[in-house]
Amino acid sequence: MEVKNINAASLCNHEVLHLLNILKEEPQEQNAPPNSHLATIYYETSHFLQDGGFGDQTSGMVSNMLLALKEFPVALTKEEKLMIINYPPTTNLQLSLIVRDADERMTEEQMQELLELIKKHLLKELG
Repeated sequence: MEVKNINAASLCNHEVLHLLNILKEEPQEQNAPPNSHLATIYYETSHFLQDGGFGDQTSGMVSNMLLALKEFPVALTKEEKLMIINYPPTTNLQLSLIVRDADERMTEEQMQELLELIKKHLLKELG
C-alpha cells in the first residue's frame, strides 16, 4: 500500500459518515461505469456507522468534547482522543482500555471527571 498524503488527518466516525453522505449526494459522472463494489462499501459503511449511533453525534458535540479534552489536566494523545470520540466509554474499565496506562497517568477522581465530561458532551443527547 502506498501513502498518498503523509499529512492526512485521522477522521472520527461522525466525520466519515458525514463525508459518505456528501459523496452519496454528488452526481456521478455520466461516462463513468457504475461500480457496484463502491456502492456496496458506501451502503455497508453508512449503515454500520448509523447503527453505531454516530448519526446522532453532531459536529458541535465532537468540537465541544475536543475543547474539554484540551483543558483536561492529563494530556491525552490524538489516538486516545479519537477513540474516546468514536467509542465513548461509560465505565472506568472501558476508559482504561482506551487510555494507555490510565491507572498510572490519572487518579480515580480524574478518571471519574473524564467520564463525566464524556457523558456531558458526547452522551447527553444519545441516551
